[in-house]
Amino acid sequence: MKIPSSQSIVHGISISLLALLMGCASFPVVIKRDPFKKGADVITADMWHSVVDSRIDNTRVVYEKTINNGIVSDPSVTFEFVARVDPYYYDYHGENFKSEAYVLADDAQFTVPLVSSENVKLGMEMGHAFFSDVVINTDTRRMLIAKIRLTPEIQQAIEKSKIYMIRFYLGDIPLTLQATTEQLEAVKKFLRSGEESGLKSSKQ
Repeated sequence: MKIPSSQSIVHGISISLLALLMGCASFPVVIKRDPFKKGADVITADMWHSVVDSRIDNTRVVYEKTINNGIVSDPSVTFEFVARVDPYYYDYHGENFKSEAYVLADDAQFTVPLVSSENVKLGMEMGHAFFSDVVINTDTRRMLIAKIRLTPEIQQAIEKSKIYMIRFYLGDIPLTLQATTEQLEAVKKFLRSGEESGLKSSKQ
């Protein structure tokens, strides 16, 4: 009987742990009720999406909509990223978001204006050569925040889709995110929340 190498065992354990963590990932839809305002609720879904074409990290995506007097608002989506500005190793040099984003739901594509965007400097780290105290690069981190609103047409397309992606541009640099299957199902559940109670939606 062939005994597997320690490398293959570690690799197998790593895959198993990754599968376990992905299987345990949960993206609940939360309804917050205001006890002081009858009929004023906030519905949120908090998650992240995978960046497919950049070293910039997506740290958080928050879907949010309100129910006010029985009417459900168009959802807003706030995206948070952490970017590293390092001219020696990265293509990102501190550019701001362009004014439009693009949403892809299967074959349906939508151009969406940004509601707001931010580019906040988090701090700077100094790099040194091993053989001297000469500074060879600076590493500045940025918090990038962009917010869009999902129109009724986009919501309907997402609810029917199997693939859901969003693209931003930082200057000329594309920044594309894709939802996993579990995340897409959570987004669909979020979009349907409120409609089960017969509330009036912007999609109607």
